[in-house]
Amino acid sequence: MAKKSPWTRRIYRYSLPKQLLRDMTWRALRGIGAEFVVSRVNGKPMVLPLGTPGIAQTLFRRGGRELDHSNMLLQLLKPGDRCLDLGANLGYYTIMMASAVGKDGAVLAVEPDPRNLPILRANIALNNVDDAVTVWTCAISDRSGSKTLRIDGPTNLSRLSSDDGMASVTVETRPLVDLSSEINPVDLLRMDVEGSEVNILAPSQVEFIRHMSSKGKIFVEVHPDRYPSPAVFAGMVESLCSEGFTHWAVVSEGTRVDPVFARLGLRSVACFREGSRFRCLFLGVSPNACTELCTTLPQVARYFVASREVLDPYFTQ
Repeated sequence: MAKKSPWTRRIYRYSLPKQLLRDMTWRALRGIGAEFVVSRVNGKPMVLPLGTPGIAQTLFRRGGRELDHSNMLLQLLKPGDRCLDLGANLGYYTIMMASAVGKDGAVLAVEPDPRNLPILRANIALNNVDDAVTVWTCAISDRSGSKTLRIDGPTNLSRLSSDDGMASVTVETRPLVDLSSEINPVDLLRMDVEGSEVNILAPSQVEFIRHMSSKGKIFVEVHPDRYPSPAVFAGMVESLCSEGFTHWAVVSEGTRVDPVFARLGLRSVACFREGSRFRCLFLGVSPNACTELCTTLPQVARYFVASREVLDPYFTQ
């Protein structure tokens, strides 16, 4: 039997006393009128805005976030890889990816929210990864043009939406294929785009996907409450399979693993605890099972990975 890596089935926790102390520090800094703080996040310095709602307080409080997502990315990335980060936000994943791929790799970070862009650029400069990272200030959609970006909430939840009277800005949109002029072929595509994934990866957008590398991987946070129907997601999955993305993994969402995973005959290979959230990684997921898991409401899946190569060696050897 193959020996399992120390990474397998590891559970990550945060120190509660440290979090409480950091909360007190955060409130004190805001109380004296500070606008920004520089803090170590996963061992890297990051500029964090004190007055803008979003992920900054969590990063300051815990020194990281989404450790399931972070650790999976670091397992998948190799020096020299070329990556896309769609929905780069403050640069949390952008910096992580740039550090992992090194000087011979490249990261294209795409961020449309004007509240995030100055911080994103500052964090890229602060970590000396300017040469590896290019920033595009647009939203990725199914066509070129412009759309309304809703920015009435936290900066990690801005999304393309109809103009419904809420706080919004008009942003440029570009199709995924336009990114080929900047970075090609792509080894890893990560996206957190608040439901736009089914448009960005729609069957009509396969040209870019077709030209991803032979080891290409697509890492997507899912938003089932924003999909027009499960059939739209299923069409996306079928299209990716037709382009050679035949190996699938899913990470669960919630305070426990939903029984649907067991019903589908899936067993986890790693689990992560973050606050009250408990997430587990499942490998060997069929495309049909991925569709069922990622479109179920209430939400039972956090994200999926689609790959052109077998995923098991990255996590179980």
